[in-house]
Amino acid sequence: MKAVKIIYFSLIALVVIVGVYLWAIADSSQEVSESQGDGNIAVETPLRGALVESPLEIRGEARLFFFEGDFPIVLKDQDGEVLGTGIAMAQGEWMTEDFVPFVANLSFNVTEETDAIIEFHKDNPSRLPEYSEMYAMPVRLSPSLDTTSFSVFFGKYSPDSSMDVCDDVYPVVREVPKTLGVGTAALESLLQGPEEGEEGFFTSIPEDTRLLSLRIEDGIAYADFSGEMNRIGGSCRVTSIRTQIEETLKQFPAVSDVVISVEGNAEEALQP
Repeated sequence: MKAVKIIYFSLIALVVIVGVYLWAIADSSQEVSESQGDGNIAVETPLRGALVESPLEIRGEARLFFFEGDFPIVLKDQDGEVLGTGIAMAQGEWMTEDFVPFVANLSFNVTEETDAIIEFHKDNPSRLPEYSEMYAMPVRLSPSLDTTSFSVFFGKYSPDSSMDVCDDVYPVVREVPKTLGVGTAALESLLQGPEEGEEGFFTSIPEDTRLLSLRIEDGIAYADFSGEMNRIGGSCRVTSIRTQIEETLKQFPAVSDVVISVEGNAEEALQP
């Protein structure tokens, strides 16, 4: 009987030890998940919960997040309002299952210290939910006094303008927090549409169009937009859209020509 009790208590002790071991593994896995997302992304800077200023440079490593060498980043406040967007660019060969370094820049404008979330989204051109992946990291935003200015170009109803001239566009000045990605900031402002509607300004760009990526190489700006950009008709409107985008980008000395694509396809972009 004594031997049976010894075996019984030994089994109980073994179960307890195994349970504690499994709990420790699960807890450790949770810590890794909190610091590195789902294991496919690791952010080096900024640190979680850090107080950051605009423009914010983000560096880290990711695997299986890239498509055409980049993936989108979104900055949101605690209510889900978008405060800024950016593109994480691979700093090496991205067609691999290994981790690839990335760098991104985000600009934002807040008037007081603000709790926010940086969302790192796997680039998913298929839009299928089973291929979606996102890692969210909390930060605290600091108000910035440094700003930069540029122009964005819109159509305009006025006695001096003609609706028969489809490439007539007019500049309006925008002032935003200082940013390293001024071209991206200009296109984002262009996509928001005119604030000067009462003065006759309008945009030909379809509502809800998003900038997917922008890169500048050898004087050529390659701007890729979401599928909403192609939901238009008429050669005059197509011309107007192209002119808005081209003039907005060509104001910068580094840009001499512009290539527009929609979800990676330049040949079928903005067809009448």
